[in-house]
Amino acid sequence: MSFGSRAAIAFGHDLFMAALSFVASFYLRVGDGLFHYPSSLIWGYDAAFTLTAGAVFLWTGLYRGIWRYASLPDLVAVVRAVTLV
Repeated sequence: MSFGSRAAIAFGHDLFMAALSFVASFYLRVGDGLFHYPSSLIWGYDAAFTLTAGAVFLWTGLYRGIWRYASLPDLVAVVRAVTLV
C-alpha cells in the first residue's frame, strides 16, 4: 500500500501512540508492579499489540484519505478501528 507523506506521518504517529498506550495501560493496571515483569515480556507484548493495531488501522481504511476536517463517517471509522484493536 502506498502512502502520501501526510498519511505516512499519521500512520507512524498512530503506531507510536498505540505502543505508548499499551505501556501506559499496563502501568495503570499493575502500578509499580510493572517493573517486576521481565522487560522482554513487556516489549514483546507491546510489539505484538502495536503490529495488531497497525494491521487493523490499515484494514479498516483509516488512511485512505487524510482529512482536514473530520466528518461523522471518519469518526465511525476511527471508533471501529479502535474497538477492533
